[in-house]
Amino acid sequence: MNIEKNVEAVLKLINWVVANRDNFSHKLGKTTDEQLILLKPIGELALCCDLMIRGNLHSVAARELLEWAWLELDSGDFLKLALISRPGLMMISSLYATFYRNNIKNESLGRLIKNFSESEFSKSIQYPYWRRLDLNRALCDLEVFESLKYSPDLTWSYHRPEPWIIENDSAYALTHEVFYITNFGASPDSLTPATTSYIRTWLPAWKRIFLGDNNLDIFTELLMVSLCIGKPYNELVSFKIIAESISPSGFLPGPENGGKSLLSGIRDEGRSIFLQNYHTTLVGIMAFSLLESACPTRELLTTGSTWSDNMGVSNQEG
Repeated sequence: MNIEKNVEAVLKLINWVVANRDNFSHKLGKTTDEQLILLKPIGELALCCDLMIRGNLHSVAARELLEWAWLELDSGDFLKLALISRPGLMMISSLYATFYRNNIKNESLGRLIKNFSESEFSKSIQYPYWRRLDLNRALCDLEVFESLKYSPDLTWSYHRPEPWIIENDSAYALTHEVFYITNFGASPDSLTPATTSYIRTWLPAWKRIFLGDNNLDIFTELLMVSLCIGKPYNELVSFKIIAESISPSGFLPGPENGGKSLLSGIRDEGRSIFLQNYHTTLVGIMAFSLLESACPTRELLTTGSTWSDNMGVSNQEG
């Protein structure tokens, strides 16, 4: 697989996102509750744009999408009103931080988040630990915390569980712990050495497991993990798999039951297709973005160790 085919693949994914831009809007929800649920797609779009800008991957298009998302959120006022009415939604901080990192700000929302973050109420909210890491990373980016606050022994990966027992929930915990602790690869040495060694050892097997399950969502998130922890495997095969899996319509297919939490009551076929596949498509773009930021000279596509022999996939360019 050559660089030109990588370019072609990522363009297909980005073009699909641009063509489906309006489907990301939370305003498609008919009630406030539905609109809050639909913060998930627009928030994930914003994160994808953030990583594209960081990796200088079609950054002009990414900035335009990010600014569109900000306007959809009423320049942050929707987030502010949501947090005022529902203080338990502190994860709004994570969404706002995505814009803040790109100098898109709502000062009153920022002050509200700071005040809420200092409350005993906020500190007592029970989250899965990877979600707490997400919040703490956001508060760092919003300049509320000076540095990431985390306890390694509370993470899933620190305990190095039996690797053959991995399943969707533990894989999700693993990938997101790595994303937030390493700041999506900006600080690849932030994990403990033993944790990094454990992840690097078992990543090839985990990718084979989820590829065998036709779960490109977790497969591609594991590829992102490889790019976040430093000294990754040669990922030529992984990117080739992504490129060859893109549908004729331009999206990267989601797993079975993809978008299930968003599909309740949806009868429109086009809307259903979008909700089932948008997340995996964004993850694919994010993987290419991390490749740009972690390896702008593309050496990961041409050198280093490879696991392709164990997958039965050709490692030759074509």
